[in-house]
Amino acid sequence: MAPDIDRVTGGLPVQSSKVASNYTVKSSPKIEPISESEKRELLSRLEGKKLLVPDLISLLPGWRYGLHPDVDSVNEELDEWLKTVKVEEVKKIKHRARGNYTWLTATYYSDAPKEKLLLLSQFLYWIFFWDDEIDTGGELTQDRQGTIKCCEETNQCVEDCLGPNPNFTPPPGSRPTVEMFYPILAEFRQSMGAVSIERLRKELHDYINGVSREQFVRQKETLPTPAELFKMRCDDVGVIPSITQNEYAMDFELPQWIHEHEAMQEVIKEVTRLTILINDILSLQKEFRVGQLENMVILYMYHEGLTLEESLDVMLDLIREHYDLCTAAEQRVPKTGDAKLDADVQTYIVGCRDLAIGTAYWRTIVTPTIQEIFPKVITVLNPHDSNPTIQDQTENMSLWEQEAKTKRDSVNALIPEAWRLPSVPSSTEQKDVTDGYIRQFLTSKEFDITETDACGIVLRTASGEWKAYEVAKAFCHRAALAHQLTNCLHEIFFDAALAEAQAQDDYFATHKKPIGPLHGLPVSLKDQFHVKGVETTMGYVGWMGTFEGHRGTGKELVFESELVRELRSLGAILYCKTAVPHTLMAGETVNNIIGYTWSPKNRLLSAGGSSGGEGALIGLKGSPVGFGTDIGGSIRIPAAFNGLYGLRPSAGRLPYEGMANSMDGQNSILSVVGPLATSVGSLKLLVKSLLSQEPWLYDPLVLELPWKNAPDLSGTPLTFGILKDDGVVKPHPPVARAVDMVIKAIKRAGHKVIEWNPPSHTQGTRLANEVYVLDGGHDVHAAFGLSGEIVADQIASMYGKAPFAEKSASHIAAINIEKRNYQKKYLEYWNSTSELTATGRPVDGFIMPVAAIAAARPKLYNYYGYSNIINLLDYAACTLPVTTVDKDLDRFEANYEPRNKLDEIAWKSYDPEIYDGAHVGVQVVARRLQEEKVLALTEILAGALQL
Repeated sequence: MAPDIDRVTGGLPVQSSKVASNYTVKSSPKIEPISESEKRELLSRLEGKKLLVPDLISLLPGWRYGLHPDVDSVNEELDEWLKTVKVEEVKKIKHRARGNYTWLTATYYSDAPKEKLLLLSQFLYWIFFWDDEIDTGGELTQDRQGTIKCCEETNQCVEDCLGPNPNFTPPPGSRPTVEMFYPILAEFRQSMGAVSIERLRKELHDYINGVSREQFVRQKETLPTPAELFKMRCDDVGVIPSITQNEYAMDFELPQWIHEHEAMQEVIKEVTRLTILINDILSLQKEFRVGQLENMVILYMYHEGLTLEESLDVMLDLIREHYDLCTAAEQRVPKTGDAKLDADVQTYIVGCRDLAIGTAYWRTIVTPTIQEIFPKVITVLNPHDSNPTIQDQTENMSLWEQEAKTKRDSVNALIPEAWRLPSVPSSTEQKDVTDGYIRQFLTSKEFDITETDACGIVLRTASGEWKAYEVAKAFCHRAALAHQLTNCLHEIFFDAALAEAQAQDDYFATHKKPIGPLHGLPVSLKDQFHVKGVETTMGYVGWMGTFEGHRGTGKELVFESELVRELRSLGAILYCKTAVPHTLMAGETVNNIIGYTWSPKNRLLSAGGSSGGEGALIGLKGSPVGFGTDIGGSIRIPAAFNGLYGLRPSAGRLPYEGMANSMDGQNSILSVVGPLATSVGSLKLLVKSLLSQEPWLYDPLVLELPWKNAPDLSGTPLTFGILKDDGVVKPHPPVARAVDMVIKAIKRAGHKVIEWNPPSHTQGTRLANEVYVLDGGHDVHAAFGLSGEIVADQIASMYGKAPFAEKSASHIAAINIEKRNYQKKYLEYWNSTSELTATGRPVDGFIMPVAAIAAARPKLYNYYGYSNIINLLDYAACTLPVTTVDKDLDRFEANYEPRNKLDEIAWKSYDPEIYDGAHVGVQVVARRLQEEKVLALTEILAGALQL
């Protein structure tokens, strides 16, 4: 028995007979406002769910489906056309990545002449560009007045182009999407009959006004019922104008009396309803990811208390019912007695059907997850998982997930069979995989080599005591183990490294001297450095197989960064590139390619970021030294979290030329290159060696500052400023204890400390945070849009799920002026400390935490004020490992009252049991461009601590 249809509410069944025995529909829908907690609860009912979707095409028996044969060539023309459209590039990239709308057009109008397919594709692109400005996540989503103005402009465009007094010139200052629409409508005006034009004009006005109404409803605190949403969708969806464009595609004008016949009107309405139902099922995953609740599946769950599976059953019954209604209406369309006209009418009806079945077919083309066509599984991803993992279930994956898995598998396949672990223990089974644990997998010689710091290695390779090959092989082996235990590598090129090492051994055997000061030294690199023969993805799925997201540049797999060239000339052996968070803008390392990177000392905690792969790899001694970058703490955070020394030099000291980056061209706070290592001496070795290459001759931003030996400070009384707490977020107990340990060590060594009371760090941190979002996230979202991949929560907390308004030039200038004034105040404060020190000099440096936390628990690192203040000031800084967390000493203060929300998040994240054993470090800070001095100070403090 077919379900009853409520004509008033847009054709929704009161109750589905098929599933009526499985649940009871509530007597009245919820009309009270929905709270944030209710929204979270509703979304939580979807988290981790797997929804088995049947063959939707089979629910429309007898309806054809196919793809226009000329779609590829039209697609190329469409690409050229997009270059001329004045819409932001990020929107173009986003929509090309989300789903090729030329293919959608090719399923809708598979019989249209090729020359007409381009205009029809342009219209669909306009629909998606324009609608997304107002839809959830768009720039006008929360701007009601902006939406009203946009709709007024668009309605005027429709009147100008399709009304009685045609005018195809957009008014000055029109929105880009409105300006884009004028030539499209002008072409339709010139190619369609008067009756069709009038229909299209009316339908576009209805569509535009309907979109505005739907936004108004979304902004209310109540969720519409499924019936209400369905009716709104029927009013505002762009399907009906697309149906009218069948007449353009067919070069045929449907007589008005046939168009207005109740049967033809019913066909049009039912096709519209079917398209809406199919789209809501297939877009569920996407809408869940952005937290959009206006989906009929979700609304059935909310208003009628159904499970996900029951809601799907209702939707499938609706598809069957509306298919039957459409078929019945087709039979009632009158015959005219004119054979050609009757044939054209039938072709028109088939064209109507194509919009519904084409939606399902198109999704099988752009989303192979649901190909063949079904049954397949749509995996509703869980964005709140506190222990992120990558699930390798191919049948559940979207296209970008499959591509990421292929990349992930290809990296793992480069690990030699003999080096693969038979099984990897869970983090609860084996929290600490350093030292004794990893030793069992290495030979005694490999262990001895990999326990040696960079200075010790080059001492032995330069003398011939150790072969470059055996050193490289030992570190390749340990790096392979590190990756399996922590997810720290993006690229493996062990074979190339071993070949280079053998070549160095051959050179040494012939010439009896090393290649250079880094002869035979393995050096790892963060995945921002371009290295010949391997990719640079920077954690973006869309960058795979490209050069920084661009294809056909000629640089793919052949270009190398300047620092890479210099390392090679110095004799370094490059063998792997390490994991980063996509965008680089997070203190945790997570991306959709490699997953989450864990601290080897405590695998319940993050390795830090954004140079987290370097931190984990060097922390597990799979590398003696590596290079990362730092724009907000990205060297110092992973160094501190992994018990390492890490140097953040001032901008212009080391070469950044030819490196991949986010927000390239943002110069208010520059990202800098720096080394991480297991000893201060290793940092000095690398920096001194690089400066010997005179990088200022090859990188226009490097200052001509050769290495200068710092004065011997061993017998000099020193004074250090101490900042224990920045007043915003209180350091965790182990971090506070580490600072106290440093103070005691300083005093034991005969040096002095004073309290550091600089200008407000709150102001400096605010400025830094403003700089990081100057472009409104357009750069990073363009990169995400290349593949359509989801944005990690750690990144979404800063950049959202979609780009937002960019800052104006005057706003950026104001930030730069405020930054300069802040730097001047800080400089004056530093100079004023001469009045407080026993030496009569300003403090030699100051010491502060790198972070309020010893390390990060997943998704709970929200405050970077301790690290990014140094980037704003552009001071030289070096991390100093101090101790490890002791659950008995570093107890949780249960009665502590947080100062603010950030403090509350940080404080609640601390659990002595979870943190026990984690590394704790601080940072030593010197003035701008005092890299030699900050390394000397750090070395003195390390000695005082007896590290």
